[in-house]
Amino acid sequence: MDPQMKLLFDELKSMTQSMEDLKKSVEDRINGVEHSLCDRFMAMESVAKGLEDWKPRVEASVEYLRVEVAALRKTVNRVVLEQSAPSPSIFPALGATAAISSAGNPVVGSDEHYVDPPHRETACGSVTAYTSLLVKGMYDSHSHKSFAVNVDPSGVRNTFELRSLAQKFMGRLPKMNFPQFDGDSPKLWISRSEDYFEMYSVEPSMWIKVASMHFIAASASWLQSVEKKTKTMSWPQFCRIILDRFGRDQHEVLIRQLFHIKQSGPISEYIEKNF
Repeated sequence: MDPQMKLLFDELKSMTQSMEDLKKSVEDRINGVEHSLCDRFMAMESVAKGLEDWKPRVEASVEYLRVEVAALRKTVNRVVLEQSAPSPSIFPALGATAAISSAGNPVVGSDEHYVDPPHRETACGSVTAYTSLLVKGMYDSHSHKSFAVNVDPSGVRNTFELRSLAQKFMGRLPKMNFPQFDGDSPKLWISRSEDYFEMYSVEPSMWIKVASMHFIAASASWLQSVEKKTKTMSWPQFCRIILDRFGRDQHEVLIRQLFHIKQSGPISEYIEKNF
């Protein structure tokens, strides 16, 4: 064989071997990338599944905390307002305080001498008033007066007891009936129901039960079909299904009325009727 041809043949053989090695290297790298992507995809699927399982529990916990914090905030605000404005049912009138000692007996002594009440109430939760008194029951405007409030911390451990105490000293509101729901204006009914619960400090766990007792007409028939589901619902979920059922109907009625609006009289009558 010609030496030049042999040299050329060897060179081609060497290049062919290099191409085979390069091809094998590229294939190995591609396989490695595929395995890596597959492992990462499986890991992401596992994380996504964990998040889906975790999300409902977190949402339920957040909703529960929101309701409890809102109820506690309302209770604390009422207690603060009641403490800042003295109620006549708690503190006796000055005339009665000057004429009667803390033991309930008339004060006896000489003129122009001050007599301290001989007994002091120290029971848990009691409110005691100490004032400087004249013997004949005359109140001295320059005398020092102090009010001491003794509260046992163990008496306010329960949130419901604190609400009951706040409701007892709430303003003298007249007793009002709970708003009935017949299917019309669901948003207005929900707002008035929440105002009623707030005024009378109704426990959030009782809101759905109380509201369900005041469904009438078409809404009562609808409630029978979903009553079992409502036993496990929260108040926001209960309001949502009400709006989905009755809010949509009201929206459709308004749209039909809008399409049938026409002027058949004076402009003022048209505006008053439709707007």
